[in-house]
Amino acid sequence: MIPEEIIQLLTTIQSPNTKPKSLPTNGFFWFVQPQQSEGITELSPIVPQGSFQLLGYTSVALLVIPKENIVAVRGFNSFGSPEGFDYIKDIHDFGSTVYQSIV
Repeated sequence: MIPEEIIQLLTTIQSPNTKPKSLPTNGFFWFVQPQQSEGITELSPIVPQGSFQLLGYTSVALLVIPKENIVAVRGFNSFGSPEGFDYIKDIHDFGSTVYQSIV
């Protein structure tokens, strides 16, 4: 079992305060939904604060929404993206679909 303290570190914003606001906020390897959405974020803007997401090399996504007790996994299993593919929109759509299906 992983100690709760480690999970808290992984999923709490660790980005320095000096980071440009246009860059995503991160825990340790996890993208974390900030208190205020500024700039680019890998999480859908509609998922609640405190949600976090891990993205894999083959476009796999693991989204956790603690407020709703939800864990969602997407297996894309593809290297690279076709020309014109908007990855940020796609990953936002994944989070939005998950969240809208439960609220």
